[in-house]
Amino acid sequence: MPSATSSTTVRGRRLSGEYAGADLVNMGLGGSLRPHPVRPGVRGVGSRDATEEHQMPGWAVIPTIRVPDMAEALAFYCDLLGFTLDRGDVAQDNNSLIRGDARVMLETATDLYSPEFNEAIRARLGGKSAISLYIEAEDIEDLYAKVVEAGAKVVDPLADRPWGQLEFTVEDHMSTWLTFWKATNKKS
Repeated sequence: MPSATSSTTVRGRRLSGEYAGADLVNMGLGGSLRPHPVRPGVRGVGSRDATEEHQMPGWAVIPTIRVPDMAEALAFYCDLLGFTLDRGDVAQDNNSLIRGDARVMLETATDLYSPEFNEAIRARLGGKSAISLYIEAEDIEDLYAKVVEAGAKVVDPLADRPWGQLEFTVEDHMSTWLTFWKATNKKS
């Protein structure tokens, strides 16, 4: 790390001390001016060694996917897509899932929040979303074969992309798109 007397400017803010001159992008800046370390204790399918440099480190944003049926959602995300249940269980209204360094929350539409927000959540269930989750998958070829074999809706088939990644997109049972990717370093 740089000395405490050095400084740098990031997003218009002056940093000094331990963060000055640090490679904040590769440290996982994640929307704040504090680095986010790779979480060595978290392991799921497709995980890499905790000391390896990640292209998208940290969990600055954790998407919540609202579902009407937790058992159905857990079957899709855990059994088919290889996520691991990190917190909760099928009887819970809110569960945390991980796959490698990716994390999502699954939540049923219950009365967890204010009456107005609970009603807004129920009104949106099952609606099409313009959002696609982007999830790294070292086991992408095996995952794609499993998704196809299970008959899940593949929105975009497995293919090399000009930016040096192998990707495919699958739609979950609630119309959420999940794009899985793996770096190939073959840029066109």
